[in-house]
Amino acid sequence: MWELTTGKPLGGYREPTGTNLLLAITPNGQHLVAGRSLAGLGLWRLETGELIRNFWDTQFDAEWELTVGSIAITRDGRHVASGDYYGTIRVWELTTGKLIRRFRGHVSTVNSVAFSPDGGFLVSGGSDGTMRAWQVQNGGGLAVFLHGHDGKWLTVTPQGFFDSSASTKELLEVVRGFEATSIEQVHQSLYSPDLVREWLAGDPENEFANASKVINLEKVLDSGKVPSIEIIAPGADTKSDAGLVNAAAMITDTGGGIGRIEWRVNGVTSGVNGRPKGYGSSITVKRQLALVSGKNTIEVVAYNGRNLLASPPARTTINWNAPAEISKGRLFVLAIGIDAYSDDRFRRLNLAVKDAKAFGAAIEAAGKGEYTSVHVFPMLDADATPRKLEQLIDRMARDITPRDTFMLFAAAHGTSKDGRFYLIPYGFRSNALGKLSEKAIGQDRLQKWVGNLRARNALILLDTCESGALVGGHTKSRINAPASEAAVGRLHEATGRPVLTAAATGKAALEGYPDNNGHGIFTWALLDALKNGDTNGNGVIELSELVAHVQAEVPRRAAELRGGRAPDQPERGARPVSDTGDVARYAAFRQSARFGSRGENFAVVRRLQ
Repeated sequence: MWELTTGKPLGGYREPTGTNLLLAITPNGQHLVAGRSLAGLGLWRLETGELIRNFWDTQFDAEWELTVGSIAITRDGRHVASGDYYGTIRVWELTTGKLIRRFRGHVSTVNSVAFSPDGGFLVSGGSDGTMRAWQVQNGGGLAVFLHGHDGKWLTVTPQGFFDSSASTKELLEVVRGFEATSIEQVHQSLYSPDLVREWLAGDPENEFANASKVINLEKVLDSGKVPSIEIIAPGADTKSDAGLVNAAAMITDTGGGIGRIEWRVNGVTSGVNGRPKGYGSSITVKRQLALVSGKNTIEVVAYNGRNLLASPPARTTINWNAPAEISKGRLFVLAIGIDAYSDDRFRRLNLAVKDAKAFGAAIEAAGKGEYTSVHVFPMLDADATPRKLEQLIDRMARDITPRDTFMLFAAAHGTSKDGRFYLIPYGFRSNALGKLSEKAIGQDRLQKWVGNLRARNALILLDTCESGALVGGHTKSRINAPASEAAVGRLHEATGRPVLTAAATGKAALEGYPDNNGHGIFTWALLDALKNGDTNGNGVIELSELVAHVQAEVPRRAAELRGGRAPDQPERGARPVSDTGDVARYAAFRQSARFGSRGENFAVVRRLQ
């Protein structure tokens, strides 16, 4: 021991039972914990060198397991954690030597352990390449963190929900018995950054707990075998003389049924076939696909009958030497705004039409210079019927090319039933709630609309109540309908397009308050992002910047609406709602924008001045 201020030695002592590998002083400075080879932990009185106790696990498997590779002590000095050379972590009571927790998960040396400030969580790092988080109180695993080469990463919870960078198939596979399932196959069902964040934050509103009752890794793996796929056309490494190609694939039922079939070109969903009816053991599906200049990778994925588990993709490549593209492409915007709800069940909105008009105008202005032309199609009130919207989408599908960008913005009521999201169209009445799939604009129809557009980039923006059902991985319906595994067929996964929504499942999307110029909170945040979201200062609003700005501003504005300011923004200048009735009404309200994507990023528009 040494005195830091003078550099003088303060004395020492010899450990006779093994080699000291690690040392740690308790917060009160009175005791020393040592980790030793073949002898576990020891506790000494620092001043005298007296050995107070050894820490002993009566259930250890072998002597070599007592070789300690890491030590951590809680801030209050009550507990010490040790990680050994063979992957076991133990948490001990420092004053009694009692073993209170044993964690197993690492498959090699635990190199480092650290407690959270309150001692409730423990994080460990191992030579197996993983970092793991643990709950000390109940002894459960919290998450596994994986980091690969080229910046790829993945975080997965014990229930199977995960967040990740793009293309992480080499980081993790799920092995059960003699069957291996890639992370790509469960991506649509279990990729849920929002739920991972809720879980790591302690699940304050039980969103994670509710979701894991509906769907989890075990349920996905138990949902049935996936179909097999063979691409019939085009052949591998062929060349095309045109920008369109006729593709065909054979799908064979292996016992788990055949569900949705997705076609992808260069990772972007270019077409979706629904669940086939009356098929035999094998079916042939066909699709005309748009190509981009150069090499195109075509993929076909088929889900099992419950649409929970995807097959490994079948792939082929085709080259198209397109004429030189001289344009940046066009921007197409479908802006839906519906105020006119005549049914009391769906109260009339006041700002949805205004929001749709404002968003369309702002995007049109911001798109100038970034695109060769901007085409905004406002569909307001009486125009926003399923039939009229479908007709417009069909016209767009014939006009949009792989050079173009498409945006769908909707400000309206939304709800969910049996795990499916529904946009409530103009004229909808509550007596049609039993026929949502026929009378409303369902998730499947939105999926079909967007999936059949050939745009290079696309973005879906939903300023609706319960819009989070599209990305949240689960639902809790306002009309008390039961949640369903089908909820995990999220729109962003089915289309390969990013989706940004105004509210979590089961939550309302607030319309407005005095300081947002009469817009819904979500729309206000979008419009503000077009002016103030350019964090890198390059004059362009990228998708990542848009999302980050909206996700930061929506909860802040929601907090202001319920009568208080966000804790970290006391001087924003926003006023509390003056109407005490409004304050009481929204006193317990929390709104948070949700985002689902495959990790893509692109320039959306130019920054508005």
